[in-house]
Amino acid sequence: SRLYESSTARAMAAAPLLGKLTAGDSSSTGLTAAELAAQSDLRLLEAGDSAQALRPGPSHGVAAALAVGPVETREAPIYRILDRKAPFRQSYGRFGIRRLGNQSVAKMIRGADRFHSIVHQSTWKMLAYFSLVYVGSCFVFGLLYFAFGEKCGLRFDTVAGAFLFAMESHSTIGYGLPADGDPQFNECIEMAITLPIQVMWSLICDSFLIGTLYARISRGQTRASSILFSDKAIITAIDGIPYFMFQVCDSRKHSLLEANVRCYCFLQEVAPDGTACFLQHRAMRLNHPDDELNGSLLLSTPSLVVHRIDKWSPLVAAAGIGINNDDRPPFMFPQILRRPIEEELQGNPVSIAQLREAFKSKWFEIVIMVEGVEPSTSAQVQARHSYTQDEIAWEKGFMPCTRIGSDGVVEVDLDRLNRLTAHFEPCTVPSYA
Repeated sequence: SRLYESSTARAMAAAPLLGKLTAGDSSSTGLTAAELAAQSDLRLLEAGDSAQALRPGPSHGVAAALAVGPVETREAPIYRILDRKAPFRQSYGRFGIRRLGNQSVAKMIRGADRFHSIVHQSTWKMLAYFSLVYVGSCFVFGLLYFAFGEKCGLRFDTVAGAFLFAMESHSTIGYGLPADGDPQFNECIEMAITLPIQVMWSLICDSFLIGTLYARISRGQTRASSILFSDKAIITAIDGIPYFMFQVCDSRKHSLLEANVRCYCFLQEVAPDGTACFLQHRAMRLNHPDDELNGSLLLSTPSLVVHRIDKWSPLVAAAGIGINNDDRPPFMFPQILRRPIEEELQGNPVSIAQLREAFKSKWFEIVIMVEGVEPSTSAQVQARHSYTQDEIAWEKGFMPCTRIGSDGVVEVDLDRLNRLTAHFEPCTVPSYA
């Protein structure tokens, strides 16, 4: 929490310098024209309330001006595609992506699916919309009853009385009548037509309101907030091979069923001639849990997700590192992602030092999606999280957060989910008191 508050304070203090950066004053920030152009392209990803989530991180000029303690020199600004605004540095799962183009056509496409357009609105907007429909429909039927009320044995002195009668008819048919009123409404044909229409309309409104409210309340997005990810991911070497790792756990007692995990790396690829390509996302192969076995997770206890950084890893392409003295990364789209067992790696694998140095001037974001089924409602749940360069701890390990209690029950200390150790030790499991 203190680290997060410190970074927020630095961002607020950097507002004047970032204003110059936005205006394109490369002389005051130290950015080159190419970096400013790349920054301009990435800002197309900003959308609505995600503007804060996609704010640029300090360039090397800003970092030098705002250094409080040790600050690692960075040549590339940091942006966010997925927010990290939820409590405990988690994510609400909101992508900061703006869709451009012909908005009239987009609205026409969304208008064909009105149910989901309403469900995706906020709860208060949805209640206000239904309240307007209820009041408006009762007002319309009230005007009809006021028009032929005297003929049908209903004596309304004002439109307000007819409106209240329409509300009674909308909610129930067991209302009372005046002493001189006729329960059969003088067998009025207008009433025989209008009242059944209102009854059917009221049933449609009630069923639509109940359905949309239930879909809104029971949606998987709210359940996904109980899936916790480690605040930092780590990149560490095991037997000389670098691995990307993070932890994930379900904070609820009844964890998701059939849970699985997928990882994607967002990066700006560079063509062989050196020109920047479009922003792309690449799938990341997982060693644990094995993606060939659907990447299945057991979220009752913290699970360690591991990705091997080899020649087929998108992180190597993001870093722009070649292998065997080759300037080009070995994997180029649209080649198929393979495993080392499928093709022998020639030469030495990429080192931690190479990755760490390359990521100072490269931008990437790793987006994680954990999916499963909520056992109570059978709803599909998708929890999202992401890591940028500044959220990676190098050559660290995760502190163990599970133990067997004195009564033989497994205990999970969620306070330790984000704690790191000086080194990663895959072969030993240290205990804690």
